[in-house]
Amino acid sequence: MKKRRIFTVLLLAAAVLVSLAGAYTSEIYMNKMRESEFQAIAGIVAAVKGAYPQVDETEIIGVLNGKADTGSTEEMLLSYGIKKDDFIVFQNEKVRNEGVAVTGTVYFVCSMMFVIILLVYSRSVQRRNRILTDYVSEINRGNYDLMPKENTEDEYSVLRNEIYKTTVTLREAAFNKARDKENLKNSISDISHQLKTPLTSIGIMLDGIITDEDMPEDVRREFLADIKKNTDHISFLVQSLLKLSQLEADSINMKKENVSAQKLFKSCIEKTEIIADIHDTTVIVEAKADVTICCDEKWTTEALTNIIKNCIEHSYKNGRVILSAENTGLYKCIRIKDNGTGIDRKDIPHIFERFYKGKNTDKNSIGIGLALSKAILDKQNALIRVSSEPRIGTEFTILVPDTPNE
Repeated sequence: MKKRRIFTVLLLAAAVLVSLAGAYTSEIYMNKMRESEFQAIAGIVAAVKGAYPQVDETEIIGVLNGKADTGSTEEMLLSYGIKKDDFIVFQNEKVRNEGVAVTGTVYFVCSMMFVIILLVYSRSVQRRNRILTDYVSEINRGNYDLMPKENTEDEYSVLRNEIYKTTVTLREAAFNKARDKENLKNSISDISHQLKTPLTSIGIMLDGIITDEDMPEDVRREFLADIKKNTDHISFLVQSLLKLSQLEADSINMKKENVSAQKLFKSCIEKTEIIADIHDTTVIVEAKADVTICCDEKWTTEALTNIIKNCIEHSYKNGRVILSAENTGLYKCIRIKDNGTGIDRKDIPHIFERFYKGKNTDKNSIGIGLALSKAILDKQNALIRVSSEPRIGTEFTILVPDTPNE
């Protein structure tokens, strides 16, 4: 934009210069011609007055001002070979020719200035067009690592910056597409692996029930119980994966509200009561009534439940899982601590990965609960950390931002 304005100003300046130069040269040579005519007429008048003193000056003035009949005079001049288009004062023809030559030269020089300005601007436009074309060609070849080298305010720089923004968007879109494709591939592989075993077991047991009419009743009931267990396993897996997919696709809106920490813990205990009884584990709440958590109650309950369930499954007989919450100012700190088998140090960096099974993982575990918990907490900008010592226990620390209700 700036260069185009400069070019426009130059053209206008050149046009003004041409006009002024033409007017100036024309004025110079017109003055010369008037001076020559004045001297010639003065000589003629002096000669007439000298030869014919009786001639009235008013007649001469009338002739000079074009108020006298010049018909006879024109015929007289023609008789001397002087036509109407000829110069009466012969030196004026030379002055006229010089004026035409000089004015023509001035106009030619100014015209060349126009041409030079146009050529310079045209070459500048071509150069920028070539650079822009090469830039787009590099993008088409997949080279997205192109930074604008100039940041001026002209239209080319603005266009180049917009193209760069587009390349960044395209690069991010391509990266996200490749990542999503890889995640989908891994998810399908993980799902097929997780479903293969229970589906195979269900198929074998159903075949036995259908083909063996003499199957004892207790064996039949055992098969049916195993089928029920495997279908529950598949149902949990599918539901968990569906929730994870919704969270990763950002299709779930978290409704934040201030919820009592005791209320959250109570809901979690109700959901894990049976598994706690099976493992002879006691869940203890150590949270004051005035501690509230700004969160989505439903989803946060599910996240905490999965963590508590994991702690219960790794507890020793007659073990304890302690739930606590406190206000730290900027965050509400939730701690879930057990005195169980602990987590191996090599497994700690991976425990939130889906389908990951550590050294001390229960054989019936799917390995998706903690991954779902982290996804839920991440969605609410909460942080989760874990520390563990083998055979001593594990502690999960969750920091939830103490933000106002949205």
